[in-house]
Amino acid sequence: MSDNDSGLPGDLHAALQRHLPDPADDPYHRNPRTALAVLDRLRPHFDDFDDVVQVLFPYDGPHSRDTVIDAAVLMARTGRYLNNATQRRAPLDQGSTVGAIIGNVKAVLYQFEQLLEQLADGAMRLADDPTLYSDQVAWDQNVPREQRMKDRHDAGVTTAMHLADQLRQIRGDLVTRDSAGFRPISGIAPRLDEPTALANQLGHTIDDHDDSSSA
Repeated sequence: MSDNDSGLPGDLHAALQRHLPDPADDPYHRNPRTALAVLDRLRPHFDDFDDVVQVLFPYDGPHSRDTVIDAAVLMARTGRYLNNATQRRAPLDQGSTVGAIIGNVKAVLYQFEQLLEQLADGAMRLADDPTLYSDQVAWDQNVPREQRMKDRHDAGVTTAMHLADQLRQIRGDLVTRDSAGFRPISGIAPRLDEPTALANQLGHTIDDHDDSSSA
């Protein structure tokens, strides 16, 4: 890793480095292994946050263990930001603001439906991995090594399958769909439809009449 000359916290600097363009694809950035290069790349897009996210996390990849963890960290940190910001009156001074936030939270919950299913699928694939083990099985020196490894592996398979089941149960709590699999009929996410609609019905009368201008 190159020296951190960006002035950014080390963990953020390291995360940004993972999302830098390849120099061969972006020769404009002669020294792309610094977080400053990423910030420079993002600067033209600061007025459109969708573009900022697309620069850091291109939809079509590349995808890796590090980038998906970074994306999950970003979700957690932005949630923390929202929790802090919405304690204050000023950000929530319009009904449309409340509606926009609820609408996007609802979108995240619907995205979680797919994410949790895919995480459950990933857990099931882990159960097929011969290197898998559970750290909950003690490494008993009195048990033959092969038996210890088998016991730890079997416990790992059981745990992975249990994890997949739990993720699918939580997914069902978020959204339950009709028999055709399309229309959401229950769950937390569909219940946000009405609050979103109610918030979006709210408007504000702005009195821009300047009494001082009347004679």
